[in-house]
Amino acid sequence: MAAIAEETAHDIGWLISVQTSRETGIPRGLPCLTGFKIHEGIAALAAD
Repeated sequence: MAAIAEETAHDIGWLISVQTSRETGIPRGLPCLTGFKIHEGIAALAAD
């Protein structure tokens, strides 16, 4: 359990880069976990 918490805390610090922003349209500087979660949610709604 501690390893999962440690890895999540580490990953939460990753931010969307300029390149990823250009490729996906996710705003630069947004945390990756948040950005990709929102991005996939929008894609799922658009597919309906």
